[in-house]
Amino acid sequence: MNEKEAKQLAEKVIALMGGKQNITKRWHCVTRLRFNVVDDKKVELSKLIQLEGVLGARFQNGHYQVIIGENVGKVFKEVTKMIGNDAKSTENHSKKKQNPISHIFDVISGVFAPVIAVIIGGGMIKGFLPLFVMMGAISEGSDVYIIFSLIADCIFYFLPFLLAASAAKKFNTNEFLAMALAAAMLYPTILEAAKEGMTDPLNFFGIGVPIVNYSSSVVPILLGVWILSYVHKWIEKIIPNLLKIILVPTLTLLIMVPIQLIVLGPIGSHLGSGLAAFAIWAFTFSPLLAGLVLGALRPIIVMTGMHFSFFPIMIENFKKYNYDVIDPVHFMSTMSQTGAAFGVFLKVKNKKMKPVALSATISGLLGVTEPALYGCLVRYKRPLIAAIISGGFWGAFVAHFGGKCYAFAMTSVLTMPVYFGPAFKYMVIGTIGAFITSAVLTYMIGFKEESSEPSTDGQDDSVIIKPAVEREKTVIAAPMNGEIVSLKDVPDATFSSGVMGNGVAIKPIDKQIYSPVNGKIKAVFSTKHAIGIESEDGVEILIHIGINTVNLEGNFFDVHVNEGDTVKKADLLATVEFNRIEQFGYATITPILITNTNEYQDVEVIIDTGTIATGEQILKIIK
Repeated sequence: MNEKEAKQLAEKVIALMGGKQNITKRWHCVTRLRFNVVDDKKVELSKLIQLEGVLGARFQNGHYQVIIGENVGKVFKEVTKMIGNDAKSTENHSKKKQNPISHIFDVISGVFAPVIAVIIGGGMIKGFLPLFVMMGAISEGSDVYIIFSLIADCIFYFLPFLLAASAAKKFNTNEFLAMALAAAMLYPTILEAAKEGMTDPLNFFGIGVPIVNYSSSVVPILLGVWILSYVHKWIEKIIPNLLKIILVPTLTLLIMVPIQLIVLGPIGSHLGSGLAAFAIWAFTFSPLLAGLVLGALRPIIVMTGMHFSFFPIMIENFKKYNYDVIDPVHFMSTMSQTGAAFGVFLKVKNKKMKPVALSATISGLLGVTEPALYGCLVRYKRPLIAAIISGGFWGAFVAHFGGKCYAFAMTSVLTMPVYFGPAFKYMVIGTIGAFITSAVLTYMIGFKEESSEPSTDGQDDSVIIKPAVEREKTVIAAPMNGEIVSLKDVPDATFSSGVMGNGVAIKPIDKQIYSPVNGKIKAVFSTKHAIGIESEDGVEILIHIGINTVNLEGNFFDVHVNEGDTVKKADLLATVEFNRIEQFGYATITPILITNTNEYQDVEVIIDTGTIATGEQILKIIK
């Protein structure tokens, strides 16, 4: 997707979200745009899913998700440019009724989505370091190793800073005060005391301040910024405008830092450790059951957008145990979904679906499963069943044999080094097994290639997926014999810029011009140099004979039709003495333009070079 396409899609998405004034928050994850809005009634999900470039759309956990796939970053960039600072305050949105569970998922998604890329980057470097050492590329303890370790570890060591800035935006509070709160948690006095094993709390006016190592923590800063958003707002209300710049930050810090260090930080630390301990307990108590359930349900979890809820637990696992047991199971599900897409590629008969399935397979191998999930699995349903069966089986397999991940990274074949440890061989077996099992199951059980229409109510929690039907199209034939010329090469900016519509041009080699479609003559210019036609299905075509030939005032043109005439494809429209036109110094290049281009999804040029014969297809109009 190029910049122009991303911009066009962003414009349409914003419009169907009710316009930029209806959007209160926007963020994105690896594959989807996410929005909070003021008025749900203005959002048109049923139209969103029809957009070219959109894989699906849904309302879940209090926000809207528009699934784009690998181009989500490009589209989000354009969305941000267009919305700018015009988005409304989130106060109206925050008053909406939302159940507590949905609210928690919404917060986790909104906080982690902006920072997930840098977390993955650090995890990738951390995961590859042992491999570099094993290969002899660098030596452990060397200066190079230290620098690489610094790059990888700094992201996680100072993670509360990143989460503070992101959470401040989510909770609509001052991000610098939020980062100051994180700075208090990571102050060297507290961290060094924690590393030395000190258990005696600091004394703050007779109140004990527990010694806690907050580096790499998640839950404490989320709780802190949440409470900060209320405290800061309350202080701003009671302080006179003249004194705000001095007293608001001062009082906010004096109130929040002690509360954070005495109450919220320790509570959050225990809660995070408890979540991590529960995850480890579940995989210890019954690894087969834990791996089976999590591996099987992973596609459903991704479809609901709740996969972000695992990130705090996984990060706490890395902090407390130096490994994670959830990610290996996720990896088996990723490979199962990818294998199912490959099975679709092998089985599907529709030639246009084969490249879609192959692209989804490649994307899945690189760790992004949404193109496979929405483009193939949900579309045909049975491949989804195959992925669930395979993901559950191989998830149980790697959990049973103690599969572990030693750094936070994408579940991708490129990140296999992060699983290097005692159970690495089982991860390799599971990776290959999950892909093959799912592909074979998909191929064996088959699927119906017809796709049902999506739900259009737009406001429930079901996933809305783009249907696998071809869009209607109109084909435009060449009106003359000649040489194809790209529109951008036409020596007239009015045509080459596309301002009059997309299309193509032909340099004629004989005199006759024929109708490119069945339709009606809408215009015959008095100077005879241009003819307008409307096809039977509404495509408006302009045949502009030569460049600047309006100056010839009709000389050398013999037009055989009149405005209002009905014509059939290949009916003779005009006879033109092109050789005489050239003698008078005018170019004979003839643009064929679709003047109502903006009414269609696309205008494709079928033949863009070489010679063309009358009646050959030159343009395809995608509706």
